[in-house]
Amino acid sequence: MAGPILEPPHSRATPLPALKNQTPHPPRVAPGRLEVERIDCEPHRIIREVVKVLGVRAREKGIGLEFVADGPVPAVIQSDPSRLRQIVTNLVGNAIKFTERGAVRIVVRSGGGAAPKYEIDVVDSGIGIPQDKVESIFEAFVQADTSVTRKFGGTGLGLAISRRFARALGGDIVARSEPGAGSTFHVTLDAGPLGGVRMLQPAEACKLEEELAEAQHGHWQFPPARILVVDDGAENRELVALVLGENGLAVEEAENGQVACDKVALNRYDVILMDMSMPVMDGYTATRTLRGRGVKTPIIALTAHAMKGFEQEIMAAGCSGYVTKPIDIDVLLGTLAGKLGGKRVAGPRPA
Repeated sequence: MAGPILEPPHSRATPLPALKNQTPHPPRVAPGRLEVERIDCEPHRIIREVVKVLGVRAREKGIGLEFVADGPVPAVIQSDPSRLRQIVTNLVGNAIKFTERGAVRIVVRSGGGAAPKYEIDVVDSGIGIPQDKVESIFEAFVQADTSVTRKFGGTGLGLAISRRFARALGGDIVARSEPGAGSTFHVTLDAGPLGGVRMLQPAEACKLEEELAEAQHGHWQFPPARILVVDDGAENRELVALVLGENGLAVEEAENGQVACDKVALNRYDVILMDMSMPVMDGYTATRTLRGRGVKTPIIALTAHAMKGFEQEIMAAGCSGYVTKPIDIDVLLGTLAGKLGGKRVAGPRPA
């Protein structure tokens, strides 16, 4: 699928979701312990959310983005939903980036055996890479072709991170590719015990029920507004920016609290979405700094640490509200509607 440089997608997009979004800041590819969760999650829903958000970028390029199931798949597996979302977002984002014509396909299936696996293929019709270079793209900061790096950009971190996540979740990522013929990235994840888990038929697993619900129940409509998205995770910013942009909101981005404070000093924003865990300057410090300067703009905290007492701590820092990660897009849009005067209107969102 994607070509030589594989990185967390950025245009800055996200959030990535779609969707119930990603982790606050992805671990770096460096020695050390990588912590992951093992909880019940619905991988087909996570993938559908990524498809819904990154489908915007695919349509802009005039290529297809398809999600299909190769046979029945479990409705629930035991894994880490945030890490799974990052893996799929990285792979699909890269596939779209390196595909100029044709389509990107996401194929899921259930792997049998003593230890059940959940398998995901991301297949593209993009530029491809030489077979002898395939393994090297799993190394941090390594690109298969520097000329492609110049054309498409990127740091080469995304695939290395994604493989670390997959291995931490009891699986792996392998690739096969051919120059000019596209690439396939094959993801396996430990599914956990599947006894008693309902199996979904392909049509049920892949239906884009969110779009159907939107058509039935209406969509959000916002007045013109400018949003600052502050998050050190590039793919998180991309996913949120994609979703907000699709809903008619203007978005700017900042990668840490210090950059956010500098931007707010020079520009006017209607709402600030502030990740609370960031390097350089975290969200708590940035929020207190802005309030100390007399900034009255609503600041919505984005936090993955919804533990006892966190709400009081966030509000004490000066935040106007919060949304927990992984982000539920409907919750995020509803929260913004409350601050901006947005409303639900009947019918599907205009193209």
